[in-house]
Amino acid sequence: MIIKGKNVILNPTPKEADKIFNVEKETIILRPSITKEPTENNHSKIEKVLVDLYIEKDNIQILDEWEYKRIFENIASRNSIHIDVFHYYIRRRKLSVKCPLHAIINRYCVERTKEYGK
Repeated sequence: MIIKGKNVILNPTPKEADKIFNVEKETIILRPSITKEPTENNHSKIEKVLVDLYIEKDNIQILDEWEYKRIFENIASRNSIHIDVFHYYIRRRKLSVKCPLHAIINRYCVERTKEYGK
């Protein structure tokens, strides 16, 4: 599907994404919504976006782990994020407790606690 010069791909599998995804192109990948996803005024909350981005980084290989950590830290340091919403949506997406995203969030919480001396 092409929309105004953009390549729009509907819910590709990882194999399909390998074949057709090109960072150079104006590409948009559409995924179905997850039931009970965190939203506010019909928009996805930042916690949902960060969890979904973490999952997609491996599904379509758009980011390395360190690139994701950098994005997470930049967003989290500039915005108010809700750790309980992260954990809720991580459980909703059925990510393992061994998933590295837990360590990224926990490290962020420890650093923020030290920063504020609590």
